[in-house]
Amino acid sequence: KGLDRLIKAARLLKDCNILFKIIIVGNGELEHDIREMITAYDLINEVYMAPAVPNPFPYFKNCISYVSPSYTESFGLAMQEALCMHVPVIACDTPGTREVLKNGLFGEIVEPSEYALADAMKKCILDSDYKNILCKKADNGADYWDKWVSISKEKLETLLSPYPRI
Repeated sequence: KGLDRLIKAARLLKDCNILFKIIIVGNGELEHDIREMITAYDLINEVYMAPAVPNPFPYFKNCISYVSPSYTESFGLAMQEALCMHVPVIACDTPGTREVLKNGLFGEIVEPSEYALADAMKKCILDSDYKNILCKKADNGADYWDKWVSISKEKLETLLSPYPRI
């Protein structure tokens, strides 16, 4: 999913003496490799790997942004969840990213590289105007996806309601 790209971006931030904390939630087949990369890049104090949890939303609550470093994404459900929590999103450009973030209206879409990712993360940390713009985009995204879900629920209720002719 691009966690190696995120770790490389983190190293670039550390090289700029920027203070940050990254939390990676979940387990996977690459966990060992990612942990080794964190150690090799001297990011043990900056990158924390949390185990998979049934409810990841408390992690979203305290984040200044959700970062999606994915190489490919069909539909970024985690990005959509972040938006619904009004959390700004920074994501590498993929078709799914463009769909969820509506081509940048609801979040920052960056070139798929650790350098572009690090630059956007750095701006989010250091530039309050930029962070405010991302927050406004996230609020708009939350409104959009909340309405979309409501419309879908109404359609589903209509489809499943008893039809008087049957």
